[in-house]
Amino acid sequence: MSNNTRASDALAARLCVALAIVQGAAAAIGVAMPGIFKDPPAWAGNARGTAAVILFVALPWLVLSSRRALRGSSRARVVWLGTLGYLVYNAVIFAFGVTFNRLFPLYVAALGLSVWSLAALAVNVDPRALAAQFDDRLPARSIGAYLVAIALAFAVLWLAGIVPALRANGMPLALEGTTLPTNPVYVLDLAFALPLAALGGVWLWRRRPWGYAISGPLLVMLTIEGISVAADQTFGHVADPAQPLTAVPVFVGLTIVALVPTLAYMRHMKPESS
Repeated sequence: MSNNTRASDALAARLCVALAIVQGAAAAIGVAMPGIFKDPPAWAGNARGTAAVILFVALPWLVLSSRRALRGSSRARVVWLGTLGYLVYNAVIFAFGVTFNRLFPLYVAALGLSVWSLAALAVNVDPRALAAQFDDRLPARSIGAYLVAIALAFAVLWLAGIVPALRANGMPLALEGTTLPTNPVYVLDLAFALPLAALGGVWLWRRRPWGYAISGPLLVMLTIEGISVAADQTFGHVADPAQPLTAVPVFVGLTIVALVPTLAYMRHMKPESS
């Protein structure tokens, strides 16, 4: 490991310490004090559910994976990248999709720290070196097909809500009962997450180095996000019983399904060394 890599990793680790403090404070307050949210009940419940997953799932994974990665674990580095991806994704939603409240400075700080942490860590990714750590039994085509299928499925799902609204010159049904001008999930998924998943899946199918580098963190991110959506829908229903629970078993199932390619990816990495 070069001195530049060590320095960049150390910077990422220090930024993650600050991120854990800031994001942990915002999430803990959001979970313990639901009245701090000024959004309609269902959306405030969604935000509280996401905060619970950040506090009890994402941040512990962040701390543990970063410590193991700094000791030389390649698997932990993949988890670290994927967890940061999840935190960036949801930091954008809190910064732009939650009505202004007293936690706003923490939301902005969490967004900045998560983006810069991810940048400091991602700059050291060596796709060829990572690809060389996998044995020949990795089911690259199956994992790649899964990522492409997920990208296509959610693109169709979101467009099914967007296109009719465009034709009617109205608002998507997903925005009913909210104060949002647009849905940040649509923006993040259609502009970034879904194209990246499709590209990573295609490249992994072809066993290109960047396919390995993109797919692993995305698999981790999708696993945490499945837990997150199931939780936010549950909290949203508790806050507003009119919000259906139909999405909860779907995303619990998607989380379980996501674990299969994620564990396969990790299992076929060769023994680690510092």
